[in-house]
Amino acid sequence: MISHRPRGLPGSGLPEYLSSVTSGVPFWARTCGYLVVVVGVLEVLCRLFIGVAPPERYDARYDKISEPGRWVVHSTEGFSRGRTNELGFLDAAVPRPPPADGILVVGDSFTEARHVDQAERFTNRLEKRLARRVYNAGHAGWSPLNAIGFLAAEKATLAPSTVIVQVSGNDLQDIVARKRPHVVEPAPGAFAVELPKRAAEGTAARVKAILFRSALVAAATSSALQLLAGGRDNDATGSCAAPDPRAVRALPWIAGELRRGHDDVHLLYLPMLDYHAGCVDRCAAARDLFARAAAGAGLAFVDATPALCERFRATGQPPNGFANTVPGTGHLNAAGHAVVAGVLADHLVAHRRLAR
Repeated sequence: MISHRPRGLPGSGLPEYLSSVTSGVPFWARTCGYLVVVVGVLEVLCRLFIGVAPPERYDARYDKISEPGRWVVHSTEGFSRGRTNELGFLDAAVPRPPPADGILVVGDSFTEARHVDQAERFTNRLEKRLARRVYNAGHAGWSPLNAIGFLAAEKATLAPSTVIVQVSGNDLQDIVARKRPHVVEPAPGAFAVELPKRAAEGTAARVKAILFRSALVAAATSSALQLLAGGRDNDATGSCAAPDPRAVRALPWIAGELRRGHDDVHLLYLPMLDYHAGCVDRCAAARDLFARAAAGAGLAFVDATPALCERFRATGQPPNGFANTVPGTGHLNAAGHAVVAGVLADHLVAHRRLAR
């Protein structure tokens, strides 16, 4: 009988072969070698299936943004894979020259939408539906203040004919939080944007940055923190605090700054819905404030709340939440993005028709 065992493999299989080739190697060295192999395999698996967050850099004009050309894998809420473009956004490369009818969407994690495949995001669906280039300039933690700085810095690069600024109820807390770009009022009725003071990185911060480039270290740390927090999920649709008085006073000024940043700006409001209460926006007061500020500055206001609730009542399935989180909480799922894309498409078509 002819044996088909690979040449050089003695005994009955791989364990015996490994023992033979490492017989002269000290035990501690063999153990370290095995650990390196195991850690390497786990790192690859983490990068493919669990999560890779891109490193961030800070731009003096609009604060934090992901580094360009970085691989991104997200699995803690929904799932997606992608790569940041030359501007640091999870989007396709910017065409050169940019098209004359491009649409720029600036927003937070609801726009960036790492939770679904890129093809399912409302920006990509809108691009397909309108046959116009739609730029996704979403980044977790951004607010309309980041949008003001980004428009001033990159409007010439993208040259959009239409700008959509996505807002949510929690933006009224974000625009006065000192750890983010925030509004200051040096004199009554006079406002300005102040970026947070970013201290120079010390040794500890540099070591942390190096360690967290490992997907395995980041995943282990995230799991440990979740266990320490009692397993509570990060609910992006949490309750809304009462609007900060300074934020309320500043909203008309913010809307005016957006209007000065571009001739055709639309404010897209994405609600934080409580489905158990019958699909009620937890931040209705913030929505009304945004609507009034938009009207005062001459911005078109698009509220996705009615369409999202209509979808929920028709299907019984919330447009937020995923199989690996709690349904009805967190960010928009694929169905929610489809609804928002439809609302935006109908609005932009009607707006263009009226503008003619």
